[in-house]
Amino acid sequence: MSRNTTRRWLGVTSVASALLISGSVLTAGFDSGSIQTAANRGHCPSFWVAPDGDDRARGTERSPWASIERARDEIRKREMNSERHMRCDITVNLEAGEYRVDETIEFDDRDSGANGHNVVYRSADGPGEATLVGAEELTGWEPAGDGSYKTSVEDGQRFYTLFEDGERSEVARYPNRANNDTHGPYLFSRLGEPEKEAVRMWLYWEEGDWDPAWEPTEDSNPLANAQATIWSGGSWSWFSDIVPLESVDYRTGSQHWSTGLGTR
Repeated sequence: MSRNTTRRWLGVTSVASALLISGSVLTAGFDSGSIQTAANRGHCPSFWVAPDGDDRARGTERSPWASIERARDEIRKREMNSERHMRCDITVNLEAGEYRVDETIEFDDRDSGANGHNVVYRSADGPGEATLVGAEELTGWEPAGDGSYKTSVEDGQRFYTLFEDGERSEVARYPNRANNDTHGPYLFSRLGEPEKEAVRMWLYWEEGDWDPAWEPTEDSNPLANAQATIWSGGSWSWFSDIVPLESVDYRTGSQHWSTGLGTR
C-alpha cells in the first residue's frame, strides 16, 4: 500500500435507479388519516435522505434525513406500507454521495409493499450516484521495505481486502504473487507428526520454506498479527480459510493457529 487514501473494505454497494414517482412530497409529520387521503388524491409518499442530512430532520427534500434506516423506521412506525394504508408506491430518494454503513442494513417482511405497490429506495440523481460504503480509511502509512507499506489498526479489527484509490490492492504476503494474473506461488504443508494428523490447528511446512529470522524472540515477534490463508487443494476444495497465527516454532517447522475460527 502506498497512499493514505487506502481503505479497509467492508462492503460497497451502489444504489440502483428506480421508477420516479411523481406527486407532492409528504413529510414525516402526518398521521395515518392524511396518508390515506393523500394517496387517494394521487400524491404518493416520498422521503429524502442525504449524506449531509440529519435524522432529526423531517425527511423532506429541503430537510433530508441522514440514513436509510431512519426512512425505513419511519415507514414501519407509521405503518405506511400496510394493506390498510398503502394505495401507491412509497419512494425513498437518496441524494448523490457516500453513505457510511457501520453494520448491515436489515429489511424484513415489515418493509415490503402491499396491495400491489412497492417501497422503492432509489438513487435520486442517477444510477450509482448514491453509494453505500462500508469501509474505513487507513492513514499513517510508513515504508516497510521491499516496496511494502504498513500502518496500524485497532486490536480485533480483522479485514481481508484493501482498496487504494478505488482499485483493489494486494495485501502483503509470502510468497509474493507471480504476477497480476496468477495468485501463486504457494507453500505446501507436510505431515509433521502422524499422531497429530487429525488435529486441525497445526500446520507443518517444508524444509527451506521458512526464514529463521521470523522466529520470535524476547524483543520482537516478526509474525505478530500474521495470518495464513489455507486451501486444502487437491481435487477437492474442502475449505479455504484465513486464520490468525497463534504461535510459530521454526525448529519443528510448525505453526499453530487460533482455535476459535472453525477451520474444519
